[in-house]
Amino acid sequence: MRIEPTGDTKTVICKVAMGRTHFAQLRREGRIYDEHLKGLQGTVVPHVYGFFAGRGFDGKTGVLVMEECGVPLRMHYSHYPLGFKKSLVDGLVALHRTARVVHGDFDRSHVVVRRLPDGKLHATIISFGKAGINHKCRFKGEIVPDARGPEPTEDRVPCPELWEVVYLSEIYTPATVEYFGEDVPVEWAKDPQTLLQMGGRPKGCSEVQARAHAETVCAEYKDWLELRAECDEESFEL
Repeated sequence: MRIEPTGDTKTVICKVAMGRTHFAQLRREGRIYDEHLKGLQGTVVPHVYGFFAGRGFDGKTGVLVMEECGVPLRMHYSHYPLGFKKSLVDGLVALHRTARVVHGDFDRSHVVVRRLPDGKLHATIISFGKAGINHKCRFKGEIVPDARGPEPTEDRVPCPELWEVVYLSEIYTPATVEYFGEDVPVEWAKDPQTLLQMGGRPKGCSEVQARAHAETVCAEYKDWLELRAECDEESFEL
């Protein structure tokens, strides 16, 4: 698309709707971008260049023209680098607090990723066809990526949409591991012997059984750390 009067060209996405029902839905999405998301365009959501209406072979036809902001996610966002997950969560918080918009249909298919000039990955949220406006988000805190602590719950993040994304993104580093049904400090899981000494063993459990369980817990935690380190590499292919 050529932008006048500068003559610059932009790669755009055209979202097309045909028929009365789909036309109305897309027109509403265009209004949400224009009336509620204007201040977040170009950062959290795409720039929108306009909604255009006409008639086609299937009746009313609408076209929403917006900037191209990246490629679809190849996998769940929990497998992307921490910096990307931070941009995703920060963007969702801005939707809720700044724009007072709740997405209403948030999943990985409604997020695209691009690489910034500094090499970092950035998330852009798209598809607001089911969005709600005038949202009063109950979450008033701050989401600190890689913070040590228990996994977030709805008590800590009392907004269902935010809580689900924070929880599923694995943006936190666990402070505990589960050992025989109890949460114990993650430092105990540095090796099976330490975990066995500090955590003990339940009544009726043999030392052999307890050691085998400690080895499993430590191995699973080590696997998680290795996967997290691999995911946090910013250099993988989009």
